[in-house]
Amino acid sequence: MDYLVIVSDNYIIIEKIRFSYRDEALYYLECRRKQGYFATIKSIKL
Repeated sequence: MDYLVIVSDNYIIIEKIRFSYRDEALYYLECRRKQGYFATIKSIKL
């Protein structure tokens, strides 16, 4: 299973990054949130 982190700023998507590991995705999510962006995570089943 892969994880997709979607980062947006003022409702405009600025990044979509795919991670293979959940821990990496969650770490990146937290980093972007600390920078003031809105970030969500989605699981992708292949």
